[in-house]
Amino acid sequence: KEVHSFDQQFSNESGARAFQWFGFQETKTDVKKLVAESTKIFERARAMVHNDQWQLEIVISDGICEDHETIQKLVRRARENKIMLVFVIIDGITSNESILDMSQVNYIPDQYGNPQLKITKYLDTFPFEFYVVVHDISELPEMLSLILRQYFTDLASS
Repeated sequence: KEVHSFDQQFSNESGARAFQWFGFQETKTDVKKLVAESTKIFERARAMVHNDQWQLEIVISDGICEDHETIQKLVRRARENKIMLVFVIIDGITSNESILDMSQVNYIPDQYGNPQLKITKYLDTFPFEFYVVVHDISELPEMLSLILRQYFTDLASS
């Protein structure tokens, strides 16, 4: 859901209205849908102003998502359209386990077609090119400022 349109001025009042949409009651985030829908919103916003500058989207979540391969394609498409997606992982918000220690299991066919168990680190296949892991929520403001600083530095040098 788009909670504040890009064609509207952002103010204290609109910020308060935008936050009313957030319930934080979800047990999981459909990251694939989030990336697909937000990319469309960014593309529409760019078309309205006929601007070809890079756009920045910051996603803040626990980092758990399904279908890494499809999400990776969506992230690639966003990048081709000059939308930089940065994923901020708040580590340990849903459990005591760190995302850095998580693994995933896949069955990969061997040369004879027999399924072979393959265990990989979760972040080895994480679909976002740009991501950071925040272990303490109090670090979030500093991390966001670093992301913005890096974004504007990259923008200025391109």
